[in-house]
Parts: sequence; structure tokens; C-alpha cells
Amino acid sequence: KQNNKRMSLRSLKSNRTRYKNTLEKELAIGNGLLEEDKDRTNLKYFVLKADECIKRLTDFCNRLEITNEKLSLAVAGTDGEDEMEEILTEDGAIMQLVIDCRDHLITLQKSVVDEKTPSENASAITITDERFNRMEQLQVQMQQLLIDHQTMMIQQTQRQQNASSSIKLPQLDIPSFNGDRLKWTEFWDTFETTIDLNDSLSEIDKMKYLNSKLTGEAKQAVAGIHLSNENYKVAKDLLKERFGDLQTVINSYYSEMMNLTPASNNTRSLRSLYDHIERNLRSLDALKQDINQDIFISIVTSKIPRDVLIQLEIQKGSKVKWSVYKLRELLNEHIFARERAEQQTVNEIKYNTPKSLKFTSEALVSGPKIQGTVNTYQPKQIPPCLYCKERHWSDECQVYPTLEARKQRALPYMP
Repeated sequence: KQNNKRMSLRSLKSNRTRYKNTLEKELAIGNGLLEEDKDRTNLKYFVLKADECIKRLTDFCNRLEITNEKLSLAVAGTDGEDEMEEILTEDGAIMQLVIDCRDHLITLQKSVVDEKTPSENASAITITDERFNRMEQLQVQMQQLLIDHQTMMIQQTQRQQNASSSIKLPQLDIPSFNGDRLKWTEFWDTFETTIDLNDSLSEIDKMKYLNSKLTGEAKQAVAGIHLSNENYKVAKDLLKERFGDLQTVINSYYSEMMNLTPASNNTRSLRSLYDHIERNLRSLDALKQDINQDIFISIVTSKIPRDVLIQLEIQKGSKVKWSVYKLRELLNEHIFARERAEQQTVNEIKYNTPKSLKFTSEALVSGPKIQGTVNTYQPKQIPPCLYCKERHWSDECQVYPTLEARKQRALPYMP
């Protein structure tokens, strides 16, 4: 079927080119007739040639129009629509030239007949009322062809516009919204930019997309609203009023900060706590809230393990007052240092393990078996750091990276 379609399309394009070329030749003949000197010896020849040219112009105009109509239907909904628009524009210009040439030929024919004397009329070709009637019919036919061509161009343009604005919803993955007020701003900002402000979508299309992205409490909030263009604004305003109230969102962020689960002295637990703190504080900052309040220092320090807090206090120094920014900065540096140290330990154990050691279930219990000997293989252990007690070399300590910090750390243990 695809091969037949391609062959049909190729044939239509070939016919269109042939008819267009023929029209251009007939136009050249018609314009030549208009420019010729029409003395009294060649009037009969002129009338006959003009009559023939008018017929051929009308005939091939009609064929070109029919071919373009078939071609337009064949490329509908494909990448060839842009090319078809160019073809219709080009052929429309040619058809306008054809009509102008034909009208001039008909006018000139009538003037030639009017100029003849009675004796010349007796020997010259007789232009009867029937012939003029036929010419007028051809003129009307050509005008109708031009109107049909213009109509087809308008329809082609409308098809392209409909194709670009039809229900082709954006492919951007918009997050679903379940009624969590802390996630409302993120959801609505994405939805508004992608769907709500998209002028190519109708209100009912926007509402369909909105319903598809709602779950849980949010979906229940608009469950009774019928799908219609008018109800899209109703559903949108209801969701904004219920989940997008600014003060309610701010209160939710404060509540989440206070209800954060305290971290254990474990790197992964500390990282999770830090990420939650950052998310809430940055969100409050985006909502124009003052995040440098002392209450946040109290909240954050109450969630940090005592041993970690002592190390942060040492890093800060006794003469420096805590600020929210400083607390966040040192906590992040501490967690980052622990993550690097742990990764380094893992790498060293990995690189110092013999390649012959196979970690099967048996090997994990008994270790590698060496004939005639007792297996005593132990992975190389790194002694604890003198400053932070983590397992890494003391001169690589990131918790106390400077000489001054290490001196301060060792001071309580000096005699």
C-alpha cells in the first residue's frame, strides 16, 4: 500500500509539472498574439489563433486545478503539506496570469470585429453571437477556477493550523499532584507553563490534562466538576484556593522543619537530614520568608547527634556566633568529608584484596583455601584518625584540614 501511495503521489506531481509547463507555453503564445501588429490582412488568422489559445488556457487550467486538488488530499497529514502550500501559491500566480491574458485576448477579438467594414465582414470569418457567448462562458469558467484554487489554498492553510494545534499534548513529564501542599508550587508552576498558558489548547483539553495529573485528595477536590470548557477555570480556582494558599504552604514548611526525624551518627542519616533541611529552607526563602531567624538554628541543632554537634562547634570556634548559613555550611562540609573518607576506605580495601580471593558463600565463612597452610588473610585495616576518630590517615583528615584546627583539637589532650 505504501508503494502504491508513493507511485500515485509521484504520478500526480509529474502531471502537475506537465500541465504547469503547458500553461506557461500557452501564456507565451497568448502574450505573443497580444503584441503582434494586427493589420487588415491577418485578422482572420488572429481571431482563429486567439480562439485556440483561449480554449487551451482554459483546458489546462482546469486540469491543473483538478490535479492540485488530488495532490492536496494525498499529502494531507504528512510532511508534504509545507511543500503543497508552496505549490498552490506558485500555481495560483500562474492562473492569475492566465486569466489576465485570456481577458485581453477576448477584448482584443471583440475590438477587431468592431473595426471591420461591411465588405471585410463578408470575406472575413464571421464572429457570431454564439461564439461570443462561448467566450463569455469560458471567462466565467476561468473565474470559477481561480475562486476554487483560492478556496483550496485557504483549506490547506487551515489543515496545517489544525494539525499544529490539534490534541497533541506536550511530552514534558509533569509531576502528579496528590494534595501535598508542600508540592503545590512545584506542580502548578510546571503545569501553568506547559499547559495552562498554551494558547493552542482548548479549555476542555487543559481540563483533561489537569484531571490526568491529579491523585488522592487533589483528585477528590474536583471529582464533582463536569468536563467542559467553562469548568476548567472553576477547577483551577478551586485547587488554588484549597492547596495554593500562601500562608498555609508556609505553615506546612515550618511544621515539617520542626517534625524532622533527628539523625543518627551515620553518614547516610546525616545526609538525608541535611537534604530535608535544605529543601525546606530554600522553599521558604523562595516564598520571601526570613530564613536567618535564630529559631532555625535551634531546630537544626536539635536534630544533629551530640558527637557531630561537638565537632561542628570546634570547627566554628568559640568566639564565633552561629548563623543559619554557617550552620548549614559546616554541616554540609562535615557530611561531605565523611562521605569521601568512607569511599576512600572502601577503595583501599577493594584494591588490597587479592584477585584470587573469590567471595563465594564458602569463602565468606572460611576465606581462601591454601594447601598446607591455615588461612589467616585479613583485609588491611587503617588506624583511626587521631583527630576525628574516623578510619583514614590522620594527615588526610578533612574534618580538621588545617594545622590550626588540628592544634585546637589536640589541645585538651596535651599535658
